[in-house]
Amino acid sequence: MATIYNSNLSKELIDGAKIQTSFDKVPDQIAEKVVPVMEVNPKLLKLSLPFPVSGALSNALSATLYTTSSIKDTYLTGATMSMIKDATSTATDMRFYFTEATTGQTRLIFRITGLSLTADSKFCAIDFNKPMKVARGTNIMVTSNTADANISIKGTLFGYEEENINA
Repeated sequence: MATIYNSNLSKELIDGAKIQTSFDKVPDQIAEKVVPVMEVNPKLLKLSLPFPVSGALSNALSATLYTTSSIKDTYLTGATMSMIKDATSTATDMRFYFTEATTGQTRLIFRITGLSLTADSKFCAIDFNKPMKVARGTNIMVTSNTADANISIKGTLFGYEEENINA
């Protein structure tokens, strides 16, 4: 049997298992049949999850899909974008982008183009292998640069926010 010398672990054991120290003895050893489990990154299990969030724009030039927190770190894990337009719309160019935290640069997630005078619909989805950190207090945008349009665009974000007291 292994002896527990870590007082923080003992305190977590008391709190997590709701051990009443006035009645029960706090275990100070880990038995052979007990398998200890340690969270590698416990903050990831205690996140505030505002996602998924969605937004849409019709016949408009831009829309803010989401504004990141100014006090928490925001990470994107995936996104989708869809577009539908009728045959009367001119050439279209839709973009979905955000400001990356590490570089401060604008990062394009998707770009969907459409032909003039052609009815069309498109859908894109992406999962990021590594979550992408978005700059604090910035907007994640969906834009369209078309002069005349009967168009609808929708974007959906997947991700999480976490506290980072060191930032």
